[in-house]
Amino acid sequence: MDSFKIRMEEKLGLVHLSPQKSCIFKVHHELRKVNEKAYSPVLISIGPYHYERRKLDLQFMEQHKWRYLNDMIRRKESSEGTSRDDLLGRCFKILEEHEVRARGFFAVPFGKVEFIEMMLVDSCFILEYFRKCALREEKEVDPLFQADWIGNCLSRDLVLIENQIPFFVLTELLSVIGPWPNPNPLCLVYAAVNCLSVYRHLGTDQGTIASKFALQSISDLVPLGLLPRAISEEKGKLNVGSLQDIKHLLDLVRKFMFLEDILLLDGETIDNQVTRQPERGKDEDLMDPQKRIHTASKLREFGVKFKSVSKRKYYDIKFDNGILEIPILLVDDGTECYFRNLIAYEQHAYNNLSTSVRDYMCFMDGLIDSSKDVELLRRHGIIDGLLGDDEAIATMFNNITTHTLIKQDYYYKQVIHDLSEHCKKRRHVWMAILRMNYLHSPWEILSVLAAFLLLVLTFMQTIYTALSYYHA
Repeated sequence: MDSFKIRMEEKLGLVHLSPQKSCIFKVHHELRKVNEKAYSPVLISIGPYHYERRKLDLQFMEQHKWRYLNDMIRRKESSEGTSRDDLLGRCFKILEEHEVRARGFFAVPFGKVEFIEMMLVDSCFILEYFRKCALREEKEVDPLFQADWIGNCLSRDLVLIENQIPFFVLTELLSVIGPWPNPNPLCLVYAAVNCLSVYRHLGTDQGTIASKFALQSISDLVPLGLLPRAISEEKGKLNVGSLQDIKHLLDLVRKFMFLEDILLLDGETIDNQVTRQPERGKDEDLMDPQKRIHTASKLREFGVKFKSVSKRKYYDIKFDNGILEIPILLVDDGTECYFRNLIAYEQHAYNNLSTSVRDYMCFMDGLIDSSKDVELLRRHGIIDGLLGDDEAIATMFNNITTHTLIKQDYYYKQVIHDLSEHCKKRRHVWMAILRMNYLHSPWEILSVLAAFLLLVLTFMQTIYTALSYYHA
């Protein structure tokens, strides 16, 4: 009985916070089964979930983690005249003070010393890597920047939901061992945005905005208007409070995908002033929006025209006057991994996140059923495909929303409702039937034109015969 009590006390002692407060988690096994590789690191382990792989297939990066930590310590020793023991002691103390809070981000037990060491080594690697990303002279001599594939893999691995550490741990270490003279957490935010290229899969206009945002100094950023068509430079400014509530790097990426959430306009978020969600249709008419949307090919048969737009948020899809406007989306080898982890975060998070990313991918999944739909969207400039295979892109979209649920506050309810009403109009139904049955190939089109011409000639001959008989 005593051994049982001791064992239970040890187990319970590892539970510091309610699991409802954890926001770094293992992806549900049903999601992993669809594409396990999309959630697993290929080069570096960050945090506890893939810790055992540090001595196996991810061992390569461990030496570089310790090298980066050593570089940071030596730089601090040189600039501040402090000893290695003093720096490590201060780091241990600050991490020990925040150990309970940091553990609450994970749903996995870990020994104290091992946990603190992991937080320190992983955090310092991320901080130093972000610093080197912005310095050309550092890149030229650092082996991690000598091959493009390493940078691509690191950018991928650092935004996996299972490969995160609390963002506040990074900011706490800034003042002790941070790589920048200014310990302001905003420096870390901008460095992360610049290094991770968070807009890589989105429209070119958003990529330009993000780059300018990341490279500006703090003093220049405050008055900068990031949405020039909606706000002026005098009124636009940062919502610093929202940036201080970043959970981890994936959460940071998601925040910068929704620029209106991190900007202020006259003391209010831009979301309240400029970017409103589409009006909702009636719930009884739109109970299953994913099933009600036609594919792109089918919509074309109903007379819907497609238009790509670049100067708009990626999820800002509009339908008006028979034209479906969709922002450009870059699709490459990393697209599925990128969006899968964002969707998993939205579905698992306990902080009432909106599901805009998931809703967007569900909408695109509805549009795309086969390579024919991808080819249509690519031809209209909506999909910029770098995979070189429309069938592979179609398969990606068809699988990416597997095991995801559509809620009643689905973002595109009104868009789907308007598309459905458009397709119900009689003239569009007739046009769809005509295209579906008679206009599939050039020969069928010529046959229809010939039949129509023959009908016209027959009608004209009948009129001519009737008129001749009348005059006779």
